[in-house]
Amino acid sequence: MRFPSKGTARRVRSQYPVGTRVELVQMEDAQAPPIGTKGTVKGVDDTASIMVKWDNGSHLNVVCGEDKCRKINETLCEFLKMNETAEIHIMSPGGYVDLNKERIEQLLNGKTVKAHPGDFQFCVNMAAEELLSQVIYNHNFHEGVHSLFTDYPQKENGE
Repeated sequence: MRFPSKGTARRVRSQYPVGTRVELVQMEDAQAPPIGTKGTVKGVDDTASIMVKWDNGSHLNVVCGEDKCRKINETLCEFLKMNETAEIHIMSPGGYVDLNKERIEQLLNGKTVKAHPGDFQFCVNMAAEELLSQVIYNHNFHEGVHSLFTDYPQKENGE
């Protein structure tokens, strides 16, 4: 097996940051989780293999060039339940929202949170149900902080 370049490993790391939810598509290993198993990315190693903690308890890596997984567009609610103690910055259609452990708990309990357009002087209340139903379209994890870009779920049939 030929090892991927450092550039390939960097690209895979940027596409699958820590915390990204994935679904297994293909893995040729006797101990592989079943196809369709979901998991959370824990990192990407120097061979560009994606290190995943699978929801069924397995920790087998998705080997670059051999195995396949896909990102899952999950809702903010699903993400917060898996990351309840994290520091999270969100860019949503309703404005920027900054969350810590306390605010995540409040949001998951249905309380409104403050959103702003980039200036704290103009904060507005954002309803929990509005924010929690949004889908994460981009996720970055840097220096212990999750940065998310969310939007409303796509309507079916172009509605």
